[in-house]
This record gives sequence, structure tokens and C-alpha cells, in this order.
Amino acid sequence: MKNAAGTETGAPINILLNQSTNLPFALTSPADGSDLRGQMVTFEGTGNANEEITLKVINFESQTPKVRVDYTGHWKIEKFLGTGAYTIDITQKNVSTGKVTASLEGLQFNQPAS
Repeated sequence: MKNAAGTETGAPINILLNQSTNLPFALTSPADGSDLRGQMVTFEGTGNANEEITLKVINFESQTPKVRVDYTGHWKIEKFLGTGAYTIDITQKNVSTGKVTASLEGLQFNQPAS
């Protein structure tokens, strides 16, 4: 390959930018069955890039936060949890088809009184 001045520049190379990564769907933190400290809890995990993660508290009325898995295959949701025992479901949904592609159901967490 030659540049505009006619000088040999070498072989072309291909560079792939922002390649999406799909990782197994999982909750990496906090561990199921944990006693949590502090009212704002950060749930973190992995999944398929660009899919939607929903965190639903089953045994209390509460807002259901949603986030997208980033291109590296990671997600994070911050959720306020008051004192008490919580049962939580986390689902991963393909945003194009609307189909649930994975779920974790009946996760147990305890937020003890201070």
C-alpha cells in the first residue's frame, strides 16, 4: 500500500472498536442470602450486551428499576432498601424481541435494623 506521496506504507490492519461482549447472565454482587448494610444497595452483574435488566422486589410494593447491559457485558442497579427481608427477581430481556432471555428468581436479602 502506498500513501499520497507514493511511499510504501505497509500492509493494512483491521481495528475493531467497541465490540460488544456477551457474558453469562449472573448477579455478581451482593451474594444471594446476604445481610446488607446501608439503605442504598448496589446490585451488579453480567449479561448480554445491550439487553435490559429489571430488578423487581416481590414481597414489597416498590419501583422496578431497569438498566441496559453495557457493551462489556456488565450492568449495575442502585436500589433503596429499607429495613427488612427482601425477595427479589432479576430478569434479562432482549429489547428487540421483548423476550426474557434469562432470570434469577427468589433471591433473598436482609436489611437489618441499624
